[in-house]
Amino acid sequence: MVTIKKTLPYEIILVILTILTSLIYFEIFVENPNNSTKIGVENATNLHDHSVYTTYLENIDNNSAITLADNNIGIAAIYKTLSIILPNELTKNISFLATIVNTTTLIYCYVTYRSICNRLNLGAFGRLSFFINTSLLYFTQLINKDLFTILLILTTIQFGLTNRKWTLLLLIPLFALVRQQLVIYIILYAAIQFSRQPRHTIIVCYIITSLLATAVAINIPFIEQETLGDGFSSLVSEINHKYYIGYLLLNPIRIIQFIQDALLVLNPITESNSIDFAKILRTPPVLFILCISKNLIPTKRHLSLWRSKSARAITSSIIAFTLTWLMNPTINARYVMLILPSITILAIYTKIQTSTSKNEHTLIHRGFSIPK
Repeated sequence: MVTIKKTLPYEIILVILTILTSLIYFEIFVENPNNSTKIGVENATNLHDHSVYTTYLENIDNNSAITLADNNIGIAAIYKTLSIILPNELTKNISFLATIVNTTTLIYCYVTYRSICNRLNLGAFGRLSFFINTSLLYFTQLINKDLFTILLILTTIQFGLTNRKWTLLLLIPLFALVRQQLVIYIILYAAIQFSRQPRHTIIVCYIITSLLATAVAINIPFIEQETLGDGFSSLVSEINHKYYIGYLLLNPIRIIQFIQDALLVLNPITESNSIDFAKILRTPPVLFILCISKNLIPTKRHLSLWRSKSARAITSSIIAFTLTWLMNPTINARYVMLILPSITILAIYTKIQTSTSKNEHTLIHRGFSIPK
């Protein structure tokens, strides 16, 4: 199979439309936030995280006490640096600067996604599947770390496909700057990707991350018990405090909860009878994954395929990400959106490889030989 590397005209058109859509989105929902109320939508932007980062920027300006162990200081430092080196016309409106930075990062995400698809011979269908993920548009607005996270995850897959082990380790400082959990992710990814016995490694990583998350939750409570409510998360927390095995025993159920939360896009109506716009943006990629979900069922054939050299870089990434984010006590569909591009690539790769295998089997059955 020949890898298509030429950039097709409609790919360029889609990139330009993505940039324009991001800018229009900024004008409608960021510059004029009252538009959300006028058209009856909520959650069009992640204002909460943006407010946290702008507070950190103010603290840096005021020389307030900060700590490098803080998970938010990295992104704040990036924007502070940009505000120094870029022209004032770009930096005087921090929200607009965020849109420029995030949209640029989104384009780099596509370039990396495209490179992975080319290496795996997924053709135009694989490359264009990136644009089905309209939830990425949500991340282009205001200061956040989500598109940086997606770019780094895709980069690890790309490096895994090309067997660049040591380059991955060199990325650890950048990962720590963007999101400290990503340091755990990259360590898990390297351990699984380059292990001679990946099954045993995955089991060991699951046990270690589950127990480590329990220890952190008990001794460094980032989230108050009241925030967890009276539901399943509260039950997991209670078992953790009493027996230290809440995550170890119940993480498989928590994975189902993540999936369930992602599927709530099918009900975008809020308690105030408005429309949750973030859910609307998540709907196309979630429906697309549902349409090709049979390619994600762990059948014997699929498991064998996922252990292959080409697919292993993707499966290692998905597993490492899942183990890392299960250490978080809360369940949020937004985290699923971060790994969805990788899941999409795996599903399409599985679909194409399975179809190719079936076609080759049919030809052999009819007496034709398959050229090597």
